[in-house]
Amino acid sequence: MPGIQATAGQVYILLIDNFTANTTPFNLTWSLSGGVTLSCVPLSVEMLSFTGVNMGSKNMLDWVTVSEKEFNYFEIQRSADAENFVTLGRMKAMNNKNIHFTYVFNDDSPAEGVNYYRLKQVDLEGKFEYSEIISIQMGSNEKLSVKNIYPNPTSGQINIDVFSDAETALEIKLTDLLGKTVYTEMVQTAKGLNVFRISEEKIPDGMFFLSLVSSDEEGFKYTQKIIRK
Repeated sequence: MPGIQATAGQVYILLIDNFTANTTPFNLTWSLSGGVTLSCVPLSVEMLSFTGVNMGSKNMLDWVTVSEKEFNYFEIQRSADAENFVTLGRMKAMNNKNIHFTYVFNDDSPAEGVNYYRLKQVDLEGKFEYSEIISIQMGSNEKLSVKNIYPNPTSGQINIDVFSDAETALEIKLTDLLGKTVYTEMVQTAKGLNVFRISEEKIPDGMFFLSLVSSDEEGFKYTQKIIRK
């Protein structure tokens, strides 16, 4: 692997993909300089879920943890394009050990259209990682709403529950982290609750963004990160 010129504050994550567990050891050799450090210790927080819903003039976010140890705080961030995020606020960690705890945060001034949210999870040593990105539609399109996408992570098919108040053409698309489309399908919603499925053989292993985009003038768009094990 070629060398990486890191600057202060940058964090790189190594992903070993298509790995099959066995008893054969392997080594990774690192050459670090200029103050660069290596950490193989995961953050001391286990996230069970991260969801959000529109509540009229505001968006409500909630997330559930099942274990926290020597954890510091959550930073709530919002974006209009799922790439450039700004910080809305912080919530101090409860440091609950082996019990479920639910956090709730209200965004009282969401932007019109689609708002993307993520959590920056920071421990007492300043180490951090980001949660999955979720999206909430605000105001401009109330004809469609995504009720649930499950299971996530998945080892098989993905189920998508969508409520629609009229017949609407909807594109379902999976893209990888490099932006390459690995699956796409056009579906038609009926009035009421619709359940769409992506079968197991159409989903490769890895991490993807699942997008739902309507073809009507109001431009509904929803994006969520999906993990296939």
